[in-house]
Amino acid sequence: MDSNTNHKSTNVVFQKHHVSRDKRGQIMGQKGGFRGCTIWFTGLSGAGKTTVSFGVEEYLCLHGIPAYALDGDNIRHGLNKNLGFSSQDREENIRRVAEVAKLFADSGVVCLTSFISPYAKDRTMAREIHEQAGLLFIECFVDTPLEGVIPGSVVDCVKELFVSPEYLPAAMEEAAALPSVEISKLDLQWVQVLSEGWATPLTGFMREAEFLQSQHFGCYLEEIIPFQVAAYDTKKKKMAMFEPERKEDFLFISGTKMRSLARSGQEPPAGFMEPSAWKVLSDYYRSAAN
Repeated sequence: MDSNTNHKSTNVVFQKHHVSRDKRGQIMGQKGGFRGCTIWFTGLSGAGKTTVSFGVEEYLCLHGIPAYALDGDNIRHGLNKNLGFSSQDREENIRRVAEVAKLFADSGVVCLTSFISPYAKDRTMAREIHEQAGLLFIECFVDTPLEGVIPGSVVDCVKELFVSPEYLPAAMEEAAALPSVEISKLDLQWVQVLSEGWATPLTGFMREAEFLQSQHFGCYLEEIIPFQVAAYDTKKKKMAMFEPERKEDFLFISGTKMRSLARSGQEPPAGFMEPSAWKVLSDYYRSAAN
């Protein structure tokens, strides 16, 4: 379905942003550039879509990657509260969510959606909305067995509520065609054993630096990011990057020390700050102290 069809407004013109996606990535401090995308979790009701998406959201945010999860129930409390569960309403529900997810992704956020979205045509529409905007769209089917979603004693009674028998072969064929990665419980247990330091990985399994990161931080950080500290260079009479081999030449002036000097009317070392700027700072702190 073309998301540009069925426009009721004919007198509107799309306005292009002045800020590029690369610039958004820089502003958000995203390593490796722009990361905006949508990860679309689909599956049965109760399959764990929200649990997975909220877990991924938490993990990404803890590692400094902006992410936001859009949950099916939450959306129906606000944006889509006027929609029901008919085929037409489900289609409109997904269309609206796809457009919102596109905006999140365009802003540089990793958008995680958790919607049953049972119709392939609706998911295709969501993908096309992103592709037309040049945004990455990843569809993830949460393949939870029916027995894990509802009690086994009633599985046979309600199976037709999910996929009627005549559509089951087509649904299974569609699911089989989706990209997938199988991770067994044993795989996860070994990763945990290795990350907690109870065993040493086989040769070639992981480079030493990454293995040590997983041991000490509980995750893989891609690479440890070094940072430099600025200090006052007494030899060069100016602020400069600290050089450990010349540590005796550097003077660390903390914010607390700087405010103390400003309040007392003392002058900082020559070259620490432009005199005019220091005067403004000193006048402010001295007036605030009175």
